[in-house]
Amino acid sequence: MEVARRTLTSAARHSTAPVEPVAQKCIAAAGLTRVSPPASGDFFKDPLPKADLITMGMILHDWNLEKKMHLIRAAYDALPPGGALVAIEALIDDDRRENVFGLLMSLNMLIEFGDAFDYSGADFRKCAAR
Repeated sequence: MEVARRTLTSAARHSTAPVEPVAQKCIAAAGLTRVSPPASGDFFKDPLPKADLITMGMILHDWNLEKKMHLIRAAYDALPPGGALVAIEALIDDDRRENVFGLLMSLNMLIEFGDAFDYSGADFRKCAAR
């Protein structure tokens, strides 16, 4: 966060209502409240804020393929040319044989949500290319 404190002049964020208080606390602790005002909403109904960089930390794995694709499309719609989407996830290795944590996280998502799952880097590249 030290780099962000020195170089970031503004930021857009979009947290779900239950997560917003946690986001506010983390942003305040990093001294970034002035550049990242509070914002919350339903990212399945509301457009994402326009930004040069959109990060989704442990978001996509909570959803089925259709909802994952909706979120990826929403991010790309909010990005300018040359912008970037960064997905922070516990990826499964492409061969689905080595990253036990990623595989177990995927099983956990399936058990918890019924149709949610984690994915490999190759899976993400296919979704992002659509």
